[in-house]
Amino acid sequence: MKMSRAELKMQARRALAGNYGNLILAMLVMVLVSWAISTIGQAAFVGSGILSSVLTNIGTGTFSSGEFAGISWRFPGHMYIVTWILGLLSSWVTVLLTVGMNRMCISLGREGTTDISRIWWAFKNHPVRFCLLQLFIYLLICVAILPVIVLTIALAFSLGGAAISRGANYGQVLFLVLFLLIYGLILAAVCLLVYLNYGLVYYVMADHPDMGVFQSLGETHRIMRGNRFRFLVLQLSFIGWKLLVILTAGIGALWINPYIRCTFAMFYLDIREPEVETIPPGRDYQEMTP
Repeated sequence: MKMSRAELKMQARRALAGNYGNLILAMLVMVLVSWAISTIGQAAFVGSGILSSVLTNIGTGTFSSGEFAGISWRFPGHMYIVTWILGLLSSWVTVLLTVGMNRMCISLGREGTTDISRIWWAFKNHPVRFCLLQLFIYLLICVAILPVIVLTIALAFSLGGAAISRGANYGQVLFLVLFLLIYGLILAAVCLLVYLNYGLVYYVMADHPDMGVFQSLGETHRIMRGNRFRFLVLQLSFIGWKLLVILTAGIGALWINPYIRCTFAMFYLDIREPEVETIPPGRDYQEMTP
């Protein structure tokens, strides 16, 4: 029998008892590693601009220490590519750590215990497949927004600043606004549908180290049949908690995100293994039932 939202959340809270420290530490690792990679990328980008300006001014004989504060930065073209690569690397590392945390939560559901070392699980179990899935998602996003970019550029060229200042071509501007509105609504609906079908894919991949990208997507779609509405309602039930994360400037995420992830791990186990008891061993089910 499928568990209710209250039962899933209760399961998560019971599993986290005595294990919260490991999950909070895992969240800290995720935040610090992602922040470090992002900071390195920004420092490299800004630093290259400063270095380029200094060298240019020295070469022209106009550089002096007093002029450093007002120096104009010139960013080398290749640094935009380097920054993009570092951003992609950061997202890959974040995904790998996320999968590791999902693995920790699944272990809590099945075994009643976990350890911080599992945060690195994805790095040791075919990490390329997680990176390929993330890249596939990026490509889908690029394809999705491509019509908006092309249309916006085309209308910008056809309108021109002078035409807009004379009050001309308002029809084209209105068309662009309506197109963006309608296309945005359609895109949001499609994204929601995709998420309801494949939102648990990283839990599936964390649970099956030998599954490839498309096999994992197919398996996720299969187990989500008949569970999409439950998944949506469970997501919506955490809106208040996510607002609390915002109100605490993200600090609350250290406690709230493990709870949310653990709840969805319980949901995954509930639809994946409905016949398997997910309450940690050695604990009485009747004692946990409200």
